Amino acid sequence: MRVFADCEDTATAQEILSSLNDVLSKFVPKVHNDPKPYWKIPGQFEFTFTFAAPSKDKFTDIVGSCDTGWLHIGSDFDTSSVWNRTAGHMFLIPEISWGEITLHEYPSVR
Repeated sequence: MRVFADCEDTATAQEILSSLNDVLSKFVPKVHNDPKPYWKIPGQFEFTFTFAAPSKDKFTDIVGSCDTGWLHIGSDFDTSSVWNRTAGHMFLIPEISWGEITLHEYPSVR
């Protein structure tokens, strides 16, 4: 999962990371990279997570935390949902402006 948040400096990024870890704790997040300024949009930081034991249920629960603003694409094995900020709605925490969560399922080999 990648999310981008309104953030001006690394100290604030660490506070946002702590808030995200709290909100995501039931999904067992692992910080994939340290938060970093988003090169494309000043005033935004990127936060990247992976999850222990990813599953369709976990994916659905995370996406279901916000009921609007999503674009869902994918196939039987690769699913991606992109969230864009929508007035009056938030995804995870108020600072998030954009997010993407992907699930890659690999068919079992027999």
